[in-house]
Amino acid sequence: FTTSEFGFVKLPPQFTTGSSIMPNKRNPDVIELMRASYASVAAARTEIEQLLSLPTGYQRDLQVSKGAIFHGFHRGLEALALLPDLLVQFEWNAERMRAGIDATMYATDAAIEAAVAGVPFRDAYRAAAESGDEAGQGRTPESSLAARTSPGSGSDLRLDELRRRLTELT
Repeated sequence: FTTSEFGFVKLPPQFTTGSSIMPNKRNPDVIELMRASYASVAAARTEIEQLLSLPTGYQRDLQVSKGAIFHGFHRGLEALALLPDLLVQFEWNAERMRAGIDATMYATDAAIEAAVAGVPFRDAYRAAAESGDEAGQGRTPESSLAARTSPGSGSDLRLDELRRRLTELT
């Protein structure tokens, strides 16, 4: 989403390097290396899972897991350490992001609302697919997101409900 075709976000210069041939281009090398670190973490996890799945015995073979654990944590923590600074310095282009939304993106909202109203989802889905641009009439990204916040999610934790249930148990 950083390319000129989208332009939704601009990366901080200290997380990019110059192109070897195009002076106007900045490559997201640091971010690609962060992304690549996941492979090391996943490989370490897989190695440990495989060691733990071995049949019973004296478990002497588990000493081999030490290397994977250290390697996975080292790579993963290095990448995670860069993340807060990267996220704080992103430059978001809200105007470009909003321009990237078209009316048909609200078809899911229309299908869900019809299903909640009692229309079988299969029929609601078909109607929403056929409605095209009509699905977006009168909708905004903010209203769409607000309508799709699930109970228990980050923006609707329902802590009062959890406290009530906990009180009932004691």
